[in-house]
Amino acid sequence: MKLHEAMKKALLEFGVSVLRERRFFYLLSDYHAFEDCPAMKDVVKALSDGGYGEKLLLMSQEPGRPRYEACAREVRKFLACERHFKAEFAAYAVESVSFALGIVSSVKEPQDHGFDPLVGKNDAERGDMYAQYALGERYLKGDGLRKDGKEAAKWLEKAAGQGLDDAEYELGCLLADGQGVSGDLPSAVKWLTAAAKQGHAGAEFRLGSMCREGKGVPQDYAGAVRWLRLAAGHGSADAGLLLGKMYLAGEGAQDPAEAASWIRTLAEQGNAEAQAGLGRLSEMGQGIAQDYPEAAKWYGKAAAQGNAGAMASLGRLYERGLGVEKDCAQAMDWYMKGAAAGDGRSETCVGRLYEQGLGVGQDYREAEKWYRKALQRNCPAAAAALGSMYLNGHGVGQDYAEAAKWLRKAADEAMASRLSGSGRPPCRGMPRRRTSSE
Repeated sequence: MKLHEAMKKALLEFGVSVLRERRFFYLLSDYHAFEDCPAMKDVVKALSDGGYGEKLLLMSQEPGRPRYEACAREVRKFLACERHFKAEFAAYAVESVSFALGIVSSVKEPQDHGFDPLVGKNDAERGDMYAQYALGERYLKGDGLRKDGKEAAKWLEKAAGQGLDDAEYELGCLLADGQGVSGDLPSAVKWLTAAAKQGHAGAEFRLGSMCREGKGVPQDYAGAVRWLRLAAGHGSADAGLLLGKMYLAGEGAQDPAEAASWIRTLAEQGNAEAQAGLGRLSEMGQGIAQDYPEAAKWYGKAAAQGNAGAMASLGRLYERGLGVEKDCAQAMDWYMKGAAAGDGRSETCVGRLYEQGLGVGQDYREAEKWYRKALQRNCPAAAAALGSMYLNGHGVGQDYAEAAKWLRKAADEAMASRLSGSGRPPCRGMPRRRTSSE
C-alpha cells in the first residue's frame, strides 16, 4: 500500500488522534506502507518521533487553517535541512499527512525508491538546495567529511542563491565569523538580511547583535531593538534576554519595567537564564518591586534546571536570610552545588564561608584552596579575597607584596570586564547592594 493511502486508512480506522500516538508509525509498517519505498521508513520515523505529525494535526484543526501551510513548510525544511533527508522524501512525508487529513487530494510520490534517504553530493550537484545546504553543513562541522570552511561556503552559497533562509543565515554567520574563510562583513550583512527578511529568527538576532555592537554596520541601538523584537516575536529566547539587558543598561532607552516584562515572559516559559534574571530583578527591585521571597522562588526554579549562577544567588539569600530563613549550612550547600557546576562565584563564596567559619568550621587552608579554584575562572572577587588573606595573614604568611599583587589583579580584571561591556565582573563573591535590614 502507498504511504499516503496507508496514512489515510489509519486515520479512518483509528481517528485523527492516532497521529499523536507512538503506534502510528508501527501501524504504517503493518499496512506495508514502506515496501515500495523503503527509504521513507526513516523519514516517517523522524516525523513521528519529533511530534511533527501532531503539530500538523493541531494546525489543520484551526478554522481556515491559516498556519497549516507555514507549519508544513517548516516540517519539510526540518526533515531536509536538519535531518538531511532528500527533499522529495521530506515533501512526500508531509504531503502524505496532508492527504490523510483531507487537505490535499493528491500527492507527488518520490521518483527515487532506494534504500538511502539521506542527501548526497550527487543531489547537491543536481541543484537540490536542501542537499546543497546539508552538504555545506557537513563541511562546516566536519560531519563525515573533512572540515573545510571554503567548501562549506561554496555549497551554502549555492543553496542561499536559491533563497533557502537557513543557508542564507549559516553563510552570513560563516562570513561574519571568518570560520575557515576570510571574514567579509558586508557580504555577511547581505546574507543575514536576506534571511531576516524571510522571518529567520536567528538572522534577526544576529543582525540585532551586530547593530548593538557596531559590527559590520554602524552602531545603532534603535536598529538593534527593532531586529531583536522581530527575533523575539519569532521565538528567539536569546533575543528576549538581550532586549532585557539593553533596556536595563539604557542602550537606546533605559526602561527597567520593559526589561522585566521581556525577562518575565521568558521565565514563565521555563527559560532558566530568564528565571535567574527575574530572580535578580526581584532581589534588587529593578523594574519590579523588591520581593525577596519572589527572588528565592525564581532562583530556585533556575537552579532546579542546573543554572549555576542561580545556585550561587540562592546561596546568598540563605546566607543573609533574605526571603528565606537564614541558614548558612543551606547556603554552603547551594554554593557547593554551584561550584560543582563550574561557577567561579560559587567557588569564591565557598572559600569565604570557610574563611569566616559560617555554616562550616573555620578553615583557612580550605578557603585558600577554593579561592585559587575560582581564580582559574578569572574571578576578581577571588583575587581580592586571596589578597585580603595575605594582607591579614589568614592561613598564609602576612605578605604585603603578595597582597598587593592579588588586589591589583582583582582591580584590573574588574575594570577590564566593565570596559568590555559586560557590565559586571565575570563572577562576584558579594552582591553589589546591601539592604537596610543587614
